Amino acid sequence: MSTLTRITSIAAVAAMGASALWATGPARADSRLYDNGADAFDFFATTGSANTINQLSQFTDEFTLSSAATIDRAAFAELTLDARFGSPPNVQFFTATPASVHWCIGTSALSCDLGSGTGAITATPTRTAAGIGHDFSSSFALPNLQLAKGTYFLTLTDGTDTLPSNAPGFLPHNNDYWAATDPASGDAAASGVPTGTPHNTNNELSFQIYGTTSSGGGGGGGGGGGGKGVPEPQTLLLLASGLLSLVFSRRSRRQP
Repeated sequence: MSTLTRITSIAAVAAMGASALWATGPARADSRLYDNGADAFDFFATTGSANTINQLSQFTDEFTLSSAATIDRAAFAELTLDARFGSPPNVQFFTATPASVHWCIGTSALSCDLGSGTGAITATPTRTAAGIGHDFSSSFALPNLQLAKGTYFLTLTDGTDTLPSNAPGFLPHNNDYWAATDPASGDAAASGVPTGTPHNTNNELSFQIYGTTSSGGGGGGGGGGGGKGVPEPQTLLLLASGLLSLVFSRRSRRQP
């Protein structure tokens, strides 16, 4: 095989590799970046605690990123009270399923300086107390917030829920709560809405933060520093272009 043929083949392979990478992009798995603990509330044993997240109150707790990251999802332990219709002994109960929550992420308790919005909730039932309420693992998307290594605060308020289609339309609901993982001590805070002085609730709230760490690990671990990276599509395209230019240049010189 001539040198010119080899160069042509290498250029073609580089161009195909660049096209494939450009189409798919780098593969990065969403992972749990922070976990503040599991839900410790129990309807049956009446243990644990939960905090109201409605239009009149907001709760916040801190989380720490060990390296720079892009966060794209949050999950928290949520419980709702069943809606009731009728009077004993003819009482009907209707499950209230979490629907949305207003969130803020900031650099201090209850602040929204880094991002805020209303998230549509994906709710997975975890425990049920018939005639009382339900526990859920509720998650919602975040708009790919890029954060440096450090400590931040997640604030939740204005939780809403939906009732089954057969429930009377006038039933009160939206009794949504953020459950605690440690009901006896902690640095979670609360205040009224829209403004109020934060006060410590002496508990820890159950939530998790998900996303991807920045390339190179951001100096905080978890990034796999020192590993060999995959070439960027732009780099392969430049290599292919250079090789093809060399091919055409040599062919032109060889023509009579």
